[in-house]
Amino acid sequence: ISGLTTPTPAVGPPPPTMAPPKAFRAEYLEVADVRFVDFYAHFEFVGWSPDGTHILVEPHDPEHWKLHQRVPGMNSLLLGLWTMKADGTERRQVAEWATDSVTWSPDEKYIAYSVPAKEEGTEGEVYVADVETLKSWKVADSDFTPSLDIYWLPNGELTFLKDGHIFAVQADGKSIRQLNDIYIAPNTPKQLAPGLYKISPDGQRIAWTPGGKRELWISDLAGLHAKLITDKCYAPTRTTWSPDGKYLAFSADGRYGPVSSDLWVADADGSHPHPVATAEREWDFLAQPAWSPDGQVIAFARGAGSMDLSLWVVNRDGTALRRLGGKELGVVSTPWWSPTGTQVAYDRQRWEPSGLPNAAIITLKQEP
Repeated sequence: ISGLTTPTPAVGPPPPTMAPPKAFRAEYLEVADVRFVDFYAHFEFVGWSPDGTHILVEPHDPEHWKLHQRVPGMNSLLLGLWTMKADGTERRQVAEWATDSVTWSPDEKYIAYSVPAKEEGTEGEVYVADVETLKSWKVADSDFTPSLDIYWLPNGELTFLKDGHIFAVQADGKSIRQLNDIYIAPNTPKQLAPGLYKISPDGQRIAWTPGGKRELWISDLAGLHAKLITDKCYAPTRTTWSPDGKYLAFSADGRYGPVSSDLWVADADGSHPHPVATAEREWDFLAQPAWSPDGQVIAFARGAGSMDLSLWVVNRDGTALRRLGGKELGVVSTPWWSPTGTQVAYDRQRWEPSGLPNAAIITLKQEP
């Protein structure tokens, strides 16, 4: 690709690893190592492979990026999509352009991503790439939204939004079907805050925000038995299902109103919503939850703003709330717990003056 160069990786000794424990506990987790991935000066982490050996990233190459205008005044950044081993080696380009709406199939055979269909507007397209050959093909026309809106179901179907409704399609682009009657409001000149949805890993439940509102709902996949969880959802793009699909973690306004946020957990059917960590002052935001593989611990970003975010952990039952690591992590945003549980990747804010790469991987240890 013209203008796109790949720096030679600087590969050091592998970081220490730990065998996955029987159960994660926040009170015993510690940072064993932090490694800043050597790629472009700025790039974003967008996902793990299901086996935890590879990562998906989007480099901020100054010679290879573009803005797409969805509606007047609202743009999406389009970047290249790459896969590599977690140590930064074996780099391969998956797509020339992609948003951060990217997902790896549970069987590890495919990577799905979305792109705009035209130079401007809210029309999109969903593509699937073969992981071995990196050959891509279009599977569906879709809405083009700024947030993650494609998910794999356990039966191998891929879900996407079209005209505000949720559809599913096979990886070969055949057998498209509408899943339910839930309406997720897309971008329009009058509707600048689009809705979004999150399907549980077991494919049984769906959480969604309608769009233009801060409501968070849960129902079964057919859209039945819907229950309103909160009307004060904060940062809904990071509402996250536990790996077993039994719980939903989300952020909502804290005791100080919209100038703070608490971290909440609800059962899969929407029952028993309760805070597991709460704001202590104004401008104390607890957000961006990420579950440990066994669903026992939640890692999240906490701080007063984008330049003051640190990594915290708490047990699912609300015990052992504590900060993980210190200044050596830098400014922590958007943590992603690896499927093996041994590592947590995160975006280090790229405008930080240190000049370090803006993605890092923490290796964990658990004692005793």
